[in-house]
Amino acid sequence: MLHTLFPMLATLLCVGLQQVPPLAPVKDPAAEKLAQSLAQTSAVALNHDLGLLQRLDLPFPKPLSFKDASAIEVLKAIRVAVKAPIELDTRALGDSGGWELKTVSCEAPTPRQALDALLRAISPDYEEFVLDVAAGIMVITDSAGQRTMRCDAQYPMVRLIPRMSSATTTDAALRNAREELEDFLALTRPSDWESNGGDLASIVWTGPVATIRATPSMHHDMRKRLAQLELSLPTLELIWTASVLEIAPDVDDATIDRLLSTGSDVDALVKSGKVTILAAPRFSTKADEQAQASLTVDGVELVIRVEPIASPAGRSYVVRLRSNSATGSTELALRALAGVRAAGLTQTGAKRLFLAAIGQPTSAATPPSGAAK
Repeated sequence: MLHTLFPMLATLLCVGLQQVPPLAPVKDPAAEKLAQSLAQTSAVALNHDLGLLQRLDLPFPKPLSFKDASAIEVLKAIRVAVKAPIELDTRALGDSGGWELKTVSCEAPTPRQALDALLRAISPDYEEFVLDVAAGIMVITDSAGQRTMRCDAQYPMVRLIPRMSSATTTDAALRNAREELEDFLALTRPSDWESNGGDLASIVWTGPVATIRATPSMHHDMRKRLAQLELSLPTLELIWTASVLEIAPDVDDATIDRLLSTGSDVDALVKSGKVTILAAPRFSTKADEQAQASLTVDGVELVIRVEPIASPAGRSYVVRLRSNSATGSTELALRALAGVRAAGLTQTGAKRLFLAAIGQPTSAATPPSGAAK
């Protein structure tokens, strides 16, 4: 009996082992809160450092002209203007010493130009040095010193990628757009990027969000370049394709779920008479503007309205369907992203109304064939 019992036990154990799901990792709320706090603290520190760098480009309150002024005198004037300490890496001073007494002559509209003139006067190797900032202190140093100042920052590119000429809804085209952005950001200092053999800057993509590790001065340059790029790119235009359907009472939940997820059954349901197309408007609008289409079907006014919403993650849209009739009004609101289909269902009186909408960039939009999906 034992020789038959052991195989049975082994079989039961194997089945049991196969049916036990892996344990989900336990999340530590305290650790998650600490991680969020550290990330927020890091972002605040970087923004403070970037604010210092911005002061360097602000004009002096009064135009400053230096004629054979001592280097320490010029440095004091710059510190007063930017209201922050400035350190000079000792490697920037050369072997001659006595840099404070060296003379500087320049017409400097901004502190940054005065700093450049100062460094040229006191260091024979000024071309190897750059101005950066760490922990609220401006430092003139070289690439070795900059490596200790690197920090991470996230850059949501949701608003930029769809406006680039290479961007369509295909994964390959989106990768090309991200590569174009990487090349654009590296234009000022290409040799410092890891992709070009450097060791100061790197980029990692998570969807449309770029996490960039670089020095504060590089983040400062990249933010200015991205702002200029956003101004230069043409405003994105979207072609919205919507469809308003009336769903028959006998359509089952599984079919409705497929309509909501993909819309693949629309043509077959229309032919069977279980779905009636009430409206299929198609209209274009700029990405940052509202748009609306309205029509009347069997005494019922249908209003489809698109409203852009700006958020830290980029622009999204609310697509509203309002049904006005003698018996009352109902409204359905959907959240949508450019190039991503949104769909929902609402009940108005005895009718079930279905709304699907997608806003495609003009370069990716194609004329609709058959029912809008």
